Amino acid sequence: EARHAYSCDTHIGDLVLRGAARVAPDASGESIADAGRAILGSETFRLGHAPGRDVLLVLRTAPEIEATAWRASGVTRHALAFGTSRLSLRVGGRVAASAEVQPREGWDEIVLVVPSAVLTGSETELHVTGRYASFRYWAYQ
Repeated sequence: EARHAYSCDTHIGDLVLRGAARVAPDASGESIADAGRAILGSETFRLGHAPGRDVLLVLRTAPEIEATAWRASGVTRHALAFGTSRLSLRVGGRVAASAEVQPREGWDEIVLVVPSAVLTGSETELHVTGRYASFRYWAYQ
């Protein structure tokens, strides 16, 4: 996350949400453990890439996650479920890709195509907004 200048803005009212681990079976039935965040807001990160080529951005997601929050009284946990939601990926303030998703049981992936026309130089800041569970990103070019 530090290498990609990752940050997120995710909260319910004034309650800032933190990450949590999740274990669930993949499509083959094998259990997969991953850590992630409930995103009720946005994520921002920098992505290195070759100029002149689209990027396939893959996000591991799930239909539910347990979010944690820190309060003066201690850590609280909140089970959150996600129905159909819309994700928007912005580059330079403009929508570069979007998707409407209904995560499948277990683990799921969302694929966003980032067009080469919005990728300037060899590194670009991406801003993803929506309501979803975010576990891991992969980028392919």
